[in-house]
Amino acid sequence: SFTNKAAQEIHNRIKNRLGDKAKDITATTFHKLCSRILRKSGSSIGYDYGMSIIDDKEEIDLISAVARQSGFELTKPQIKKIASNLNASRENLETDDEMYRRFKSRDENFYPIAKECIKRLLESNSVDFSSMLSEVVRLFKNTPEVLERIQKKVKFISIDETQDTNLVQMTIV
Repeated sequence: SFTNKAAQEIHNRIKNRLGDKAKDITATTFHKLCSRILRKSGSSIGYDYGMSIIDDKEEIDLISAVARQSGFELTKPQIKKIASNLNASRENLETDDEMYRRFKSRDENFYPIAKECIKRLLESNSVDFSSMLSEVVRLFKNTPEVLERIQKKVKFISIDETQDTNLVQMTIV
């Protein structure tokens, strides 16, 4: 996976080669780019500059809390299955119906838990790693002027390891 450290290394190489011209070049990860976009331009879909990014453990804790409050005592494997399916659903930009079918094929009780987690993340001005990207796609669809502004600013995009790019990432590109 492409890390912030790798992005910094690429930027340093560009800077060493191009000098001052490198100031107009951004080398970043999808997640860092999306966090910048949501913090700067995400107000139309409910995010502001103080947006928090929760990690995997916090995501598991959120799912567990929502499940308990919904009357379910889930095992760690069940909670991880919900997290995995929720992340896959967002990485594949699934509609609500597609997400429902995904969860129904595993356990239909898990769908309302997943939907409540999504709701709580938005209400708390928070994202997890997969929603960070899918929320940028939603922002671009709901606020075309944000997409147009970014498209005018970005002339070229180069992706390292393109074969590892998933649907949500490719949609952003």
